[in-house]
Amino acid sequence: VIDVVAQNKEDLLKKVHGREVKLPNTSKTLQTQEAFIVTFNPSFKLKFLNAIASPGFMYLMILAIIAGIYLEISKPGAIIPGVIAGISLIMVLISSRTLPVNSLGILLILAALILLVAEIYVTSFGLLTVGAIACFVLGSFFLFDTEQADVKVPLGLIVGSAAGLGTIGLLIGTGVARSFKK
Repeated sequence: VIDVVAQNKEDLLKKVHGREVKLPNTSKTLQTQEAFIVTFNPSFKLKFLNAIASPGFMYLMILAIIAGIYLEISKPGAIIPGVIAGISLIMVLISSRTLPVNSLGILLILAALILLVAEIYVTSFGLLTVGAIACFVLGSFFLFDTEQADVKVPLGLIVGSAAGLGTIGLLIGTGVARSFKK
């Protein structure tokens, strides 16, 4: 609902002067007659921190960590995936300082990684991958503490990531089945 149409910020301050705003326990009258506008130009560091404090970005960095660790374990000696996972871990640690991260979500995503790595070494005929996908999806939904703030991972990102995880599991399962035939 639009209460006021203003041409610019100064016009808005004039038009809302004296208006009463209802708050949960009280009401306040806006005093904007003598107000002035301060322009804030954030530094590069603050812009960078603001960009990585996004739930979607943090989630993508967690995916990069999982992929990097998985590739490093399945193909030892490939340095680049480990380096990317390390840098992504640092980014996640930085962004987790500003976002309300839930430890249950992190533990479930970590369990998904462990189950994926176990799928490489254990013959489970895809059951470990199914468990990894379940842990991953649940962990994605529980990743942020929604009691503190309305912060969540976009649903499309969760579905796409789970589909990618399932594809990886299918490829691993196909490779294991071929090796059993030989």
